[in-house]
Amino acid sequence: MRIEYSARSHMGRVRKNNEDNLFANQITLPEGLENRPFAIDGIADLPAVFAVCDGMGGEEHGEIASRIAVNTLTLHYESFCRTTERQIANEVAAYVNNTHEAICESVGRDVRTGATLALSIIMNRGAFCFNLGDSRIYAIRKGRLQKITHDHAWIAEQQAKGIQLSMEDIRANQHKITRCIGTGESQSAEEYNLIGGKCRFLLCSDGLTDMVSDAEIERIL
Repeated sequence: MRIEYSARSHMGRVRKNNEDNLFANQITLPEGLENRPFAIDGIADLPAVFAVCDGMGGEEHGEIASRIAVNTLTLHYESFCRTTERQIANEVAAYVNNTHEAICESVGRDVRTGATLALSIIMNRGAFCFNLGDSRIYAIRKGRLQKITHDHAWIAEQQAKGIQLSMEDIRANQHKITRCIGTGESQSAEEYNLIGGKCRFLLCSDGLTDMVSDAEIERIL
C-alpha cells in the first residue's frame, strides 16, 4: 500500500511569525523560512510517519520548540519504521521524553514554552494516532468527518465534564493547554484506537480549527 499526502503551511494574518512546524515522512519546514508559504505533495511507502507541532511560548521560543519537536522526530524516524505494532506506543513515549528534554535544555527549564503534537504512524493494519495539546487529527470515511483526538485544553476539559462556561471564562482560557511537550514534567501522549481501512486523514494545529468549522473542513476534504 502507498500513501498519497499533501502538506501546507501558512503564517496567516494574525501573528508576525509562524510557530507551527510539520513532519511529512521526513520533510519539515525549511529552517529559517518558516514564515513563508509552504506546500508539498508526495507518495510514501509504508510505514509512513506524519506530524504537526504547534509551538507555544511567544517571541521565538515557540518556533524553537516546534523545530526541536520535528528534528527529534527525524532522529526517531528509523526506529518508528523498524518497530513492531506492539512497540509503537513505547517508541512514541521515548520520542516524547527525548523531545521534552531537548526543549528544556535548549530554552531553559524556567522558560515556559513547549509544543503540541499530533502524530500518525501508518502501518500495514492501519494508522496509529497520538496527540498532546490541541493539535488535532481528523479522519474522513464514507464522506463523514470524525475527530479522532481529544483536545488537552482547559476549555475542552471543562466542557467534557458538563461545566457551563461564561464568555469571560472562555476568553481568559482560550489558549490554555493542559498537556504539551517541553513545559514542566514530561507528559505522555494520548493514544487512540487503530484506524484501518480506506481513509483520509487531516493533521492540523489550532491555526486551522480556530478559523474553519468542522463542517467546512468536511466539505473541503
